[in-house]
Amino acid sequence: MEGLKEALETYTGVTKTLIAALDNGDYDNLDRLILEREQVIEHVKTISCTKEEFKNICNELETEKYQRILDEMTDLKKMELKKEMDSFKRAANANKNYNNSAYGSYDFLNKKI
Repeated sequence: MEGLKEALETYTGVTKTLIAALDNGDYDNLDRLILEREQVIEHVKTISCTKEEFKNICNELETEKYQRILDEMTDLKKMELKKEMDSFKRAANANKNYNNSAYGSYDFLNKKI
């Protein structure tokens, strides 16, 4: 059971670090942290324990609370980044349309009289 508690403490710690990384916009470390978290999950799967023990330790460490915060933050950041990408797309489209209309109006110079 001590191994389980240590593994879940590590999991909760990595989750808190992920939350901080998202909050600070430190997207470079996200892959490493997610991989570390997955490794901890795989380690927890190998530990034999009862559901009750697992649930008690998770409640004690507030693992579920931090997971919920991480999920909400991830969704929020995804929406923010999507809005930012949409604004870039709109700006590029407006620039393209402006350039096409500006160069398209010079056709009258090429016509023979």
